[in-house]
Parts: sequence; structure tokens; C-alpha cells
Amino acid sequence: MFDNRGHEPVNGRDVKRLRAAALALLLGVVLVLFESYRIQVWKRGQYTAIRPDDRRRTEWLAKRGVIRDRYGNPLATDLPSYTLSVDPTVMGGFRRASAVFAEALGGDRDHYLRLLSRNAQNEFVTVHRHVSEEQKAALEAAGLRGLLFNPSRLRIHPVGRVGLPVVGRINGDRRGISGIEMQFETVLSGENGWRFLQVDGRNRLHACADEFDRPPRDGRDVRLTLDPTLQTILEDELRRGLVRTKAAAGSAVLMNPANGEVLAMASLTAEDPSDEAVGSREGLQNRAVQAVFEPGSTLKVVTAAAALEEGVFEPESPIHCENGEFRFAGRVLHDHDKKYGKLSFSRVLEVSSNIGIAKVTRKLGRKRLYKSMQAFGFGTRTAVDLPGEAGGSLPPVYGWNDFTTAAIGFGQGISVTTLQVAGMMAAVANGGELLKPRIVLSVQESDGRETAPAQRDVLRRVLSPETAASLSEILERAVSQGSGTPAGVPGIRIAGKTGTAQKSAPGTRGYTPGLYTSSFAGFWPCEAPRFVLVVVLEEPRQEYYAASSAAPVFASVVQRIVGLPSSPRMIRRGGDALAGPSGPGRGASESAADGNARFVLASGEMPGGPRAAAPRRRRIETPAGTLPDLTGLSLREALTALAERKIEARVRGEGVVTAQSPEPGSRMAPGTVCFIACEPRRSGETAR
Repeated sequence: MFDNRGHEPVNGRDVKRLRAAALALLLGVVLVLFESYRIQVWKRGQYTAIRPDDRRRTEWLAKRGVIRDRYGNPLATDLPSYTLSVDPTVMGGFRRASAVFAEALGGDRDHYLRLLSRNAQNEFVTVHRHVSEEQKAALEAAGLRGLLFNPSRLRIHPVGRVGLPVVGRINGDRRGISGIEMQFETVLSGENGWRFLQVDGRNRLHACADEFDRPPRDGRDVRLTLDPTLQTILEDELRRGLVRTKAAAGSAVLMNPANGEVLAMASLTAEDPSDEAVGSREGLQNRAVQAVFEPGSTLKVVTAAAALEEGVFEPESPIHCENGEFRFAGRVLHDHDKKYGKLSFSRVLEVSSNIGIAKVTRKLGRKRLYKSMQAFGFGTRTAVDLPGEAGGSLPPVYGWNDFTTAAIGFGQGISVTTLQVAGMMAAVANGGELLKPRIVLSVQESDGRETAPAQRDVLRRVLSPETAASLSEILERAVSQGSGTPAGVPGIRIAGKTGTAQKSAPGTRGYTPGLYTSSFAGFWPCEAPRFVLVVVLEEPRQEYYAASSAAPVFASVVQRIVGLPSSPRMIRRGGDALAGPSGPGRGASESAADGNARFVLASGEMPGGPRAAAPRRRRIETPAGTLPDLTGLSLREALTALAERKIEARVRGEGVVTAQSPEPGSRMAPGTVCFIACEPRRSGETAR
């Protein structure tokens, strides 16, 4: 029955049922909302405490800064890698998994099988560290369950062990434990971050959307002064020297005397000098700065420098060397190989006479010798940016007697490092300034800029330019006609000094028969020194005298460096340019064969070519920062004038300056270069 609108009448009981259903539905919704509120808000802490831990906070490793050579090539850098862990409880098929691991990761399949079988009930087992991206992809493609790849980083050395004692190593916690890695830990390490990951039922990690991450702050790069080619040459020749002389260890430093930059620094031991995996303290030690030794006769350079600087002796002052035996301060001194009578002061240093040097120290006096030793930096650290540097030892002067003074004068009773000796020779080579050694060129800042320390840090002047020039000439003759002749290279003017010292065995007093330290320190080319090199061999068992052990290593390094295609060209007197081994012409090592050729260093071209020899005239003084008129000066005088203004020189020829570029009076900032052309003096001509 329908009403007048055509609608069927509503049953009252149906309305009641609809209302009851709606009310029940509403109450259900309210109850669900209330229960959700109670669980998620009111009782959140209680339920959070008992819920399964399906989230994991993982460390987000910062990328460690790159250590680079002077040209920007990496010496130590990070590679992304993974640590592989598994959940054996969901893996199943241990034999198949072991075979996959062995194929992808290497190693023994039985090893992986034993590892999984022993930990079958564990939910987390670390299988392999430092898994590469390629290995990770191969494992994922195998379809194994329960694999967990935790991101990590691997520190690698792209050039192997080259320069490794300087670069250093890190430990398992990624903290530097030696070398630059340790010295610049706060710069290189950066700051790790963290992130939360969610673990699903198959133990796989996923991003966790309801947690905040803190990204890491990567480390900054450090660029060193090391030249990779020179470093390789130095290590190769030092290693050959260790093998040839059967020495226990060796160290060497190659330095630029103009600015103190360490171009190469080598430290090797005889056990396995090429093994990068050496993990012992001995393998981590940078002997060039951390090991001390008695220098022997190389320290006669300081004694001679003090005597010349104080005006106690002139180069031609006569000294009687007592025919090889001299009773002095209750002891008897001997010269090691020959018996000398009357020698000039210069010749005493050239032939390395202990008796002659003892007489020099007696006239010089202990206080002036001690002052000179201190001025050259002995007994104190050089403050180079390397960890664990030793300062050596210089006994206090109040404990010296006449014999102690003589012994220290010829290098006994004092301990030094290889780097200290290099600094000493650099001071002689650059005109008398002791420089702070520099191993770091720049550090990258957080904004990407590079900050560099002072390019040339002068600690103090230790010699006048005149004394340094006179001493350089004496040391050159020590190589050309004295005790250092095995260090000579035909066509290259080298200055240097040998040193052979007895050594004590650990835990004993006095010197041990048969134990020696042999060294050679020198620089080249004498016209405009560009390299200082010190070679030290510890406990050579064959040919322990420095002239036959360390000096040949020095000569081999010099030959290889001057033969490099990128090295300054060697110009034959009156002839053509002689290029390196990859260029036209013969190499420097080949030039030694003819024995008659004479070569001089030419680091650059003189615009316009050389002029005719200029007449002698008085030197014209110029304001500081401007280039003086060098024409007519001897090469030594010209180099001294430039060194006083901190102007670097490039030289062609030798003798008297005949041309220069830029022109006299030009403004010259420190670090710029002046090109000089020289010609031999004509008969009867003297330099002004």
C-alpha cells in the first residue's frame, strides 16, 4: 500500500534497526580511534619498549681526505666498499652459498661453509670486509637470501709503497697511526654521520622515513711537496744501495735548497723494503726524521763554516796534520786512510782529515763551535709537519773538554737526523739561510679553497753569503779531487761531503766493532744549486766507508735526475743541447763515456741570446725589490746578489755574466726568475 506521494510506508521497527546499526558502527569507529590513540600516544612508551627492533642506527662514514703529491695525483685515497654480513637462519643451502662466496670473493669454499655451519642459529654473521661494487653485484645476482651489505670505505695507495713512510697508514678505526695520516688526522678524517635503516623480515635494510639522518662531513685534502718521479728514483737507488752494501736500513732526503721543499724522502729497511704489507713499527717508521745517528765527517761542514765565519781561518791557512798521528788532550788521533803533512784549511776539509779538524776546533773554541751547531739546528727539531720527529742530541757546552770539542767537530758524540743534515747543506747551498723544511704545499678548506703555508720560511741566517760561497767551492773540490770523488757525475758540478761513523749496538756502551753509519750530503749544480741530497746507510756490512757505499748511491740519483726529460737541459760547452733519454741527443749518463765533454746547467732560454762580454765596472746598487745590473759580475757574485733579494736564478754557462733578463731595474717579487747568460773569463780578466 502506497501513500499519496507514491512511497511505501516505513516500518517503525526497521527504523529502529537502522538507527541501532548506525549507532553500533559509530561506537565501533570511536572505539577504534580511542584504541589507536591509547596505543600510539597514551601507551606509546610501553609498546615501544616491547616491540621488535626493526630499525638500526648505522654509522654513515665520512670520506677521508685525499693525500696528493705536488701535482695533485693521489698517494692515499678512499674507495667505497661494503662489509658483507648474512643471516644464516633464513639463508638455507649453505653449500651453494659457500660456493657463491668463494667465486665472488675469493678464498676457500670450505672456510665459508664452516663459518655458516658454526653460526647456523645466529641471525647476524660477518662474512667479508671490503667488498667492492662488482663483488656486491655478483652476490646479489646469485639470488641468495639473508645478505646484508653495510657501506664502508677502503683506504688504498694508488702508487703502492712509494712515499708510504711519509704518507702513513690508518688503523682499523680509520684513524691515522703514522705519517701525514697521523699528523693531519683532524683535517683528513672529517666527521662521521649516522642514518636509521629499517630491517624487514628477510633481514634486508630499507630507508626509514620517520627518523632523521645526519650526513657526514667529508675530510679535506692535503697536497704534499713530494715529486712522484723523484721519489721513485730515490727509493730505487736507496734500495739498490741497501742490497749492494748489505746494510740494515737506509734513509734519504732530496730537498730544494731555495725554499726548503722536500721533493723526496725515502726510508727503507733490509728485511723487505718493497713489501707494502709491513705492519710492524719498523715498517711504519720514517727513519729520515725519526731515527738518529752520529753523522761523522759530514758535520765537519759546520766546523769549517764556523771557522770561516768567525775569521779564525782562511781557505788557504796552513794546518800541519802531523803525518797521520797526533796526541791530543790525552788521546791519540789518526787519519783514517793516509798520512798528511802540511795542508791548507780547504784541503783539510777536502780530504777529511780528523787531525786537521781537531786543530781547527782547538783554535775555534768550544763556545763558538757550540753556537754554530745550535745555529744550524742540531739538537732541536726542524718542526717539519711529520709526527715523531727526533731532535737529535747536542751535549751542553759546559760538559765539553778539549777532546769532546774535537770529537763533536768531526761528528762524534752528537746525534742528528737525515733531515737535519739536509737542512744544513741547504743553508750552504742557498747562501747561508737556514730554512724550515716544508712537506705540505697546501690544505683544502671546507669551501674548496686551498690554503698554503709560507712558501719560504727562513728561520735565521747562519752564514754570510761570502762564507757560504767559499765553503761551496771547498765542498765542490771535495767531490772533484777529495774524499767524495765517487759521488761525482761527469759534466755536473757537485759539492758534498762524506761521513763514516762508528755505531753502538743497542743496550751497550761505546762503539761496537763492525757497526758503522755511512752518509753523503751534497748539492748540485754548484752554479745555481737546485737540489740537496743526503743519503744515509745504517750498518753496511760491505764497503762501509761512505766513499764506497753512500756516495755511489748519491751519484746514481744525480745521474737519473739530470737524465729526466723534464729536468733542466745540459748544455755542452760550445755545442748543442743534450736532452734527456726521451729526447734527441745523448742522455747525461751517456755523456760520461767520452770523458772530455763539459756540461753546464741551463734551466731556461735567454731572450735575444748572449751578448759580448761586458767590460768590468763598479757594481750599481739598486732599491730593494728591483733587479740589479749583473753584467760583468762573476757568476757567484751574481747569484749572491739575487739571493739577497730572494730572486731565483736560471743560469746558462759559467764565468762572467754577459746578459740578463729581465733588464736591470725591473721590479722583481720574491719567487720570480732571472735568466743569466755567462761566458768564461778572458785571459787576464778578473770579475768586478
